Amino acid sequence: MNTDRGDAILSVVLDVIGECDGTFTPRQVVSAARPLISPAPTLGEVEGVFQILEVPALNGVVAVGRGIYRAGATTEVVAARLSRLAAAAQDFEDDDGPPLIEYADDRY
Repeated sequence: MNTDRGDAILSVVLDVIGECDGTFTPRQVVSAARPLISPAPTLGEVEGVFQILEVPALNGVVAVGRGIYRAGATTEVVAARLSRLAAAAQDFEDDDGPPLIEYADDRY
């Protein structure tokens, strides 16, 4: 999957989840996303997005049962968290500073 498609699927999944009341499954999200993106996302693609959104640092979806989820944080909060992660990754990539371990602690 190329980056543009991945970004589009993430965006559509977030939109669909933002409109859901109660619980939902990845299959329901695939069905709801079908008219919003072409070609429609596969179940595997949606499940991959759920795996990312389920990370506690994002809290985009919360598993409430086997394959059943509810929305976690709002779409706006998840987007802000993703933006901060992207900025941190960019800062790390651009960093020419000292190594992460500046000295060895040999007290032990």
